[in-house]
Amino acid sequence: MEIIEAYDLFRSYNGAAQFVGCSPNTVGKYVQARNAGQLIRQGQYERRPKATDKYAGVIEEAVDKSKAKVRAKAIHVRLVALGYSSQWPSKLALPKSLRCPAKVD
Repeated sequence: MEIIEAYDLFRSYNGAAQFVGCSPNTVGKYVQARNAGQLIRQGQYERRPKATDKYAGVIEEAVDKSKAKVRAKAIHVRLVALGYSSQWPSKLALPKSLRCPAKVD
C-alpha cells in the first residue's frame, strides 16, 4: 500500500507511517504535496550521500569476513586509517542489506 492510500485510510500521519513503515514526517510531506497539487511517487526522492559511502566496500568486507560479528569501533579504526574523518562515536550508517536483523527473544 502506498503512503497516500494509507493516510486516506487512517487519516493520521502516525497511523499511516506505522502501517507503511516510514516516518510520520514522510507521510506529511506526501500529503502536503498532494494537497498542493503536486504529484509525488514513492522513491522519487534521491538518497543523500553519506560520509561512509566511499568506504562501503571496506565495511561490507569486514562484516562478511566476521559473519556480522565485527564491532563498529573496529570498523571505525580501519576507516580512520583509510582517511575517514568523522569522530567516534558517530553512527556508522550501514546499508540495510548489511545490518544484522533484530534479535527476537
